[in-house]
Amino acid sequence: MYNFDSVLDPEISKLYDWWVKHHKPGVSKTWKKLPKTLQFKFVEVANAIREFRTVKDVSTSPSYSYNVEAVLDAAPPILTNATEDVIQRYQTFVSECRKIKPTHTAQVLFQSISSKPIAFTCFGDLHIGSKNCQYDTLLKDLKTIKETNGFYAVSNGDIINNFIIPSLAKAGRYDMPPDIQWRVAEGLFDSIKEFMLLINSGNHEAWTQELSDVDRLEFLASSLDIPYTGRQRAGFVYFELQGVMYKVLLIHKAPSNNKLNPMYPIKNMFTNFDYDIAIAAHYHNFGAEAFIRYGLLRYASMCGTYKTPDPYTDMLALPNGLPFMPSYILFPKERKIILLTSIQECAKLLTYYRGVK
Repeated sequence: MYNFDSVLDPEISKLYDWWVKHHKPGVSKTWKKLPKTLQFKFVEVANAIREFRTVKDVSTSPSYSYNVEAVLDAAPPILTNATEDVIQRYQTFVSECRKIKPTHTAQVLFQSISSKPIAFTCFGDLHIGSKNCQYDTLLKDLKTIKETNGFYAVSNGDIINNFIIPSLAKAGRYDMPPDIQWRVAEGLFDSIKEFMLLINSGNHEAWTQELSDVDRLEFLASSLDIPYTGRQRAGFVYFELQGVMYKVLLIHKAPSNNKLNPMYPIKNMFTNFDYDIAIAAHYHNFGAEAFIRYGLLRYASMCGTYKTPDPYTDMLALPNGLPFMPSYILFPKERKIILLTSIQECAKLLTYYRGVK
């Protein structure tokens, strides 16, 4: 384990080592014996370390790094009167945290200094492992993202089928074994990991966590160095393009379901969350709608699915989903958003706009 400098609080160092090993400081005897002030100090630092990551695009592959300033701002008691050497060693510690503890984040910042637009798509309800998954279409879409300059992606849950709940096991009797599903998913995301901005969890991944208390998706995201929302199952991606900020909200399952008007629950979330684009999934029912709030054009959308109907989706009366994934082109310098329903069409239009001088 990495040790803090002697100037830093030794109790924090010991507690951090325990926390990395067990991931549950709330049940630690060591934790309970600490004074409340030290408990709060540790939580403040630990949360700052894993809360915010930045992505910078300089017309090359994006790189991920911790926002060290946010960490230092959150930890003034520890670094009071610290020398530059101590601060440098603390920054090294931040880097070590990234290697040791999988990162949970609800916020990712994408920054671009390029004068060209970028695009992103939202994958939802892939259901890898199902015999009904449209693998050819999925592979084609992944290849398109990888080969199109300025095209990025986020994932919004239900990556695998994962029918491991005993009461649902019969529904997955023709699926790949769950472990193989995870490995296939990891391989597919590994092929585009440098373009993945955020992974969100869905109820199908949560079944593993429910039965074993192990968040397998956390380790998949960590091994690929992709930010992950964790138990929150919702997150924001901020796109800052030459001073223009776009705020994108991801949530796997919107708070309610309205089959006659599937965009209503997503639009209604604007009551609590300010966003330019909001994307949900879960219901296999692609939809998109533009609407005005506070004088600005906003977008609500829902992912389709790569999974064709099966007895389980029929039992839940889910619609016959199609692999439409909401894809957006975002422009620098002025606020301009273009919504497309097809990854393939989005790639073509993005290539055109990036070629316009």
